[in-house]
Amino acid sequence: PHQDDTGGFFVAVFRKVKETPASIEPPKKLKGPIAVQTELSVAKGKVSVSLTLRNAFELRAEREALAANGGAPLEPEKELLLTSVRGQGRRGGADMSSQGGNKGGVRFAGGLDAIMPVSDHKVIDSITETYGIDRERLPLHKNAVTRTADSSRPKRLYMLSDGLREYLAADHREQLKVIAAGVKIFERQEHKDPATGPPPCDYRLTQDGLHMMLPFVTKQIVHPTLEELKLILQRRSMNLAPDPDRPDRAMFIDEKTKAEVAAMRNGSCVFLPRIETDADRAMLQESASTPEEIAIACWKGKNSVNLLVSKVETDHLLEKFGVDVSSKGGGGTLKPWGRGG
Repeated sequence: PHQDDTGGFFVAVFRKVKETPASIEPPKKLKGPIAVQTELSVAKGKVSVSLTLRNAFELRAEREALAANGGAPLEPEKELLLTSVRGQGRRGGADMSSQGGNKGGVRFAGGLDAIMPVSDHKVIDSITETYGIDRERLPLHKNAVTRTADSSRPKRLYMLSDGLREYLAADHREQLKVIAAGVKIFERQEHKDPATGPPPCDYRLTQDGLHMMLPFVTKQIVHPTLEELKLILQRRSMNLAPDPDRPDRAMFIDEKTKAEVAAMRNGSCVFLPRIETDADRAMLQESASTPEEIAIACWKGKNSVNLLVSKVETDHLLEKFGVDVSSKGGGGTLKPWGRGG
C-alpha cells in the first residue's frame, strides 16, 4: 500500500531450519568509506599486529563508545533496548522538517515515521499507577513505543513484544522499512475538567489493545451486569445522576455497579461484565464469548460514563447479545435469548 500497490497486505512466515553458525564471514565488499583497524597484542614477548578493513563510520562509533566508557572494554549488553539513536530512531535519517516532511521535525527511517521509545518516565509512571500495572509482568518502560515526533508527550502508545523490540534495536543501520509495529494500547486524551486529588492520567485505554492489556490492568475496572453492559452499548452514554432536563437518559440500576463507578476516579476505565446467574451463563454460551471478550473501554466524566468503542465494533458486540442491528442507525431491537432470555 505504501507503494500504491493495491494488492493488499500479506504476512510472511519464516521457518527456522537450523541454528545460525557461531561465526559468519564478513561481506566481501564493504559499503561506504573504508578504514583500516589496527590491533596490537603482546604474548610471551612477541608482538603481533592484525589489520582489518572496517566501515569508517562503524569504527568511529565504536571508538567514541569506548572513550565514553573511560577506555574500559565494553561489556556485551544483557538486552537490546530501543533508544533515540538506534532501531528506527533519529540516527541516519534526513531531517524532513526543512523539506516539508513531518511538521514535528522527526527524522524518518526509509521514508517512514521513526519508531521511538517513550522517553518521559512520568508518562509511564502515570499509566502504571493509574491502571495498576506491574512493570515486571508488563515492561512498558522497555517495550512501549510511539511514532510521535515528541516522544516525551506521545499521542499514541504501541506495545512491542520483547523479541520485536530487540529485533528493531539490532537494526543499527536502519535498513528496515517499518510500516506498522506493535499493538495500540493507549491514546492521549487530556481531561477537560480535572477533579481534585491526584493528577489525572492523560492516556486512555483503546479498544484495539484492550484484550491484550486486560490481564495486566488491576485498577479502573467496573463489573456491570450483562444488562447494563448491553444498555451502554445501545445508548453509548449513561448518566451518573438523574438529569431533569433529560429524563430519557439511561442510568445504572445495579447497586454494586453504582458503588464501583462512584469509587472509581474520572478518566479511562474498563467495563468487564460479572456473571452471576444461570441466565448470564446461558447468554454467554449462546454468544460463544467470555466476559473478557466482551469487555469494553469507557470514559468516566463529571456527569456520565461514555462508550469508547467504534460504531462497527459496537454493532458486533450487540449482535453477540442478540440485538438486531440491521435497521438503519444500528442499536435495533432485542431478539429473544432462548431459555436464558
